[in-house]
Amino acid sequence: MRDSETIDTAMKAAETGHLLVSTLHTPDAVTTVNRIVSMFPPEEQEIARLRVSEALHAVVSQRLLPRADGHGRAAALEVLLVTGTVRDMIREKDRTASLHDYIRESREQYGMQTFDQHLMDLLSDDIVTYETALAASSNPSDFQLQVKTLRRRSRVVPATQPTAAQADVKPAGFTDDLSGMLPK
Repeated sequence: MRDSETIDTAMKAAETGHLLVSTLHTPDAVTTVNRIVSMFPPEEQEIARLRVSEALHAVVSQRLLPRADGHGRAAALEVLLVTGTVRDMIREKDRTASLHDYIRESREQYGMQTFDQHLMDLLSDDIVTYETALAASSNPSDFQLQVKTLRRRSRVVPATQPTAAQADVKPAGFTDDLSGMLPK
């Protein structure tokens, strides 16, 4: 969608119950919402915000990154699902900037995620390198801090976790063989 006429047509289709899947060249989900609204003349932007808030169901943004193993690319995804709170944030111009924080905080409850959250997952699963993830992050300094914090936490083994040697020691009378419980 590259102009207001196309966006208006797409929104009319969505408002009348049609499934619409489209692309828009933006760096993230919040910018996508802002770009759609800004395509309309200033006097129509308040109505555009209302229309977008009612018609939109989700925004999925992607960045394709080279894989750490050198074979192909991995998609880093930012996911915005439109909840009641998101609808309100889109309608109110002053709250739209807070969408990014809402996405980050809604990961567990709604399954949303920011690029940086997904980049941390890709990095911890060794799908992309640290350098690649850092270069693709939305906020490199915050991303570096998150990685340092994660690495610090992973080096410290809590006292409540048994070591590998302790995990193999079983209490007297304990067995892994439960075949004696099966009917004969």
